[in-house]
Amino acid sequence: MLLLQTGASPYAPLMLTVVAVAALMVIVRIVSKMGRALSAMAEALVFALVVIVTLAIWLAIVAT
Repeated sequence: MLLLQTGASPYAPLMLTVVAVAALMVIVRIVSKMGRALSAMAEALVFALVVIVTLAIWLAIVAT
């Protein structure tokens, strides 16, 4: 969130989203080793979370 406050660059939210997606993919890989059903649920939750976070970041930028 510091990137948004400083307004470092217009690409800050995109980079933040990419980093978040990469981290979440690693989490999903770890979870998938625990069980397939849990993995499918986790992937759906991760996808929803990424969409919500991305929209929230872009709305915060558009609003300023």
